[in-house]
Amino acid sequence: MTVASETNLSGPYNGNGVTTVFDYEFRIVDEAHLAVIKTAADGTQSTLTLNSDYTVSGVGASGGGQITMAVAPATGTTITIVRDVPFTQETDLENQGPYFAETIEAALDLSVMRDQQIAEEVTRAWKSPFGQPGRSMVGEFDEGDLIAIGPGNTMVPGPTTEELATAAREWAIDPENQPVSQSAGGDGTQYSALHWSYKAKAWATFPKNSPLGATAGGNGVSDFSALHWASGSKEWANNPQGTPVSPNAGGNGVDEFSARHWAAVLAAVTAIVQNNLAVETFAGDGARVTWTLAVSPASKNNCFVTIDGAPQLRTSYSLGGVGLRDLTFSEAPPNEAVIEVVYGNFVSIGTPADGTVGQSKLAFTLTNYMLTLLDDPDASSALTTLGVSAFIKTLLDDADAATARGTLGAAPVNSPTFTGSVTLPGDPGTALGAATKQYVDNIALNLGKRARVRVATTANITIATALVAGASLDGVVLAAGDQVLVKDQTAPAENGVYVAGAVPARAAEFDTYNEYPGSLLSVAEGTANVDTLWLCTSNAGGTLGTTAIAFAKMNFAGELLAGNNLADLPNKALSRASLQLSSGDNVQFLNTSVGDALDQVSGSANGQLRVLGNGYNFYARLGSDAAHLGVNSAFRKLFLEVNLKPIMAIGYGPVTKTANFTVADTENYITCNQAATTTVTLPLASDYPGRRISIKTIQAQTVVSASANVVPLVGGAAGTAILAAIAGKWAALVSDGTNWIFMEGN
Repeated sequence: MTVASETNLSGPYNGNGVTTVFDYEFRIVDEAHLAVIKTAADGTQSTLTLNSDYTVSGVGASGGGQITMAVAPATGTTITIVRDVPFTQETDLENQGPYFAETIEAALDLSVMRDQQIAEEVTRAWKSPFGQPGRSMVGEFDEGDLIAIGPGNTMVPGPTTEELATAAREWAIDPENQPVSQSAGGDGTQYSALHWSYKAKAWATFPKNSPLGATAGGNGVSDFSALHWASGSKEWANNPQGTPVSPNAGGNGVDEFSARHWAAVLAAVTAIVQNNLAVETFAGDGARVTWTLAVSPASKNNCFVTIDGAPQLRTSYSLGGVGLRDLTFSEAPPNEAVIEVVYGNFVSIGTPADGTVGQSKLAFTLTNYMLTLLDDPDASSALTTLGVSAFIKTLLDDADAATARGTLGAAPVNSPTFTGSVTLPGDPGTALGAATKQYVDNIALNLGKRARVRVATTANITIATALVAGASLDGVVLAAGDQVLVKDQTAPAENGVYVAGAVPARAAEFDTYNEYPGSLLSVAEGTANVDTLWLCTSNAGGTLGTTAIAFAKMNFAGELLAGNNLADLPNKALSRASLQLSSGDNVQFLNTSVGDALDQVSGSANGQLRVLGNGYNFYARLGSDAAHLGVNSAFRKLFLEVNLKPIMAIGYGPVTKTANFTVADTENYITCNQAATTTVTLPLASDYPGRRISIKTIQAQTVVSASANVVPLVGGAAGTAILAAIAGKWAALVSDGTNWIFMEGN
């Protein structure tokens, strides 16, 4: 095998603390023919030991091989791999012995490898140029001599140590302004360290206000020492209050002052402001809204108000009364709340010693500009003097708002287009006023939700399986996404509005408890519940999944005989047809005395419809005495009774009460006009489920129930309160069979 490459060295490779394998790119015939040198970060080199520090692979390969380190070289070290063939010849050829070409070639290869090894070392030697004789260190250089590179890159003796010491002495201590000599390496413009130390001293300590001249490197005019500027800085920092900074320190000597001066002024102003801040504290009682301050703040913009430490918006309070000293909140602070008011008193700065301001103290001098403005003959000339643009002049001359909007390029106010949110100044005060979100939210707060579901349950169900798509409920096959009213659960807390699907869940608009109380749900389909209306009678304040949710079916006056006019029917057959009764149903028309009529009513059988006229009242009874529709002929009034208790009187107008009273069966709209608290005795809620009674007061007096049977508008336990002592307050009460529920009002 030949030695076809001149490469005899690989590397250096940089260590990183991780890599352990490194390539060598030349052929060796023995693993011992490598030298691996590690160079430390400080330049120290060491030769590593085979099989202890590293191992070799690829022996005999023409392209070389690899060494594997026992320990990865650290970052900052390098690895260099060189061929290191022994300078021995171990091939023995005997006379008349066998002659093998491989043996001769191997010996030649080793010889070439040694040549390459020597060549690599020679490249690192100091050599003379071609044509120059070699230099011998013996006899030409003495011990301690320095070697220099002469002309033509020749090696010549360098300066002696004494010459170097003399040159170093010149560079260090040559006198001020004396250049370093050429013999010491200077060029005639370079100076010693001593020279520059004198210059540095001048720049540091030259007297105040004495400019540095050219000999010190200054311009003799505006270049000053550090001592000069330090003196000026001292004036700017520490001159007493009222003492201007002098021109020597860069001040104008008139109205430019030190930091110490302005610190004293700031401290004085701060003291004035702090001494003129007033702090007053009050306690809320849950009802009071107005407190009188000791001193007028003049404007609520000068006030900072907190309630229990929480800052209050200025829109939540106002100043009024004599001297604007009365602080009034829009809502009464809570009971025992701590109200703190911080406001500024009048601050007097620069007030004349006599405390007065006269004409002489207000005198001023008119400038030429002001005189020109006063001499202008008309508004147009004055605007020109003021520098007002033609556009502003046109805008000021516009005759009306529409013309001004045209000048401004604004849209007509009757069809504005808004690109962002609009903030209104307050809630609407007129019938046509724009409504704010908070106004609408407050109205909606008192209204239960209204929704329409596809179908409703008729009995307890297993929600997870009964409300999946394809299941049948009340005769309706459910589809994914159908809304279902679940109202008949054995565990009433499970009731509510659900969405049918693979995993039934509560509807998004009914996924919190307080969305249910007062809600009204209509059912679109179903065998039993089609076109029915259901009211949630539960009170507010519960927890979804824990508190029971109840629904009651809403019945309507007139359902019994809707669309039928019995007075126009002359016989039983037509009555049956109009009422959709079979021929077997008993329809009777009776016109007897009062006693006979009552006998007929009491003796009527279930499933019969009887129309009785007794000269005073006209009744229609269905089945038993459970329900009848009555017409009072004397007063021309119509009412519907269930279980012989009226739930609605049609034709009876509002009544006014001026004393405590008991609600009669014919009283549904009641106005209280008593100059004292009015006590109302409401009917038993259990006797009138579904009945609605509206009550309002036109006196600033409270209205209360004689019993604790009224559930507040926001829900909770039943109490006696109905209306607060504010004229115009009203409430709509609806019986849920247990209490009277405050459904609507203000």
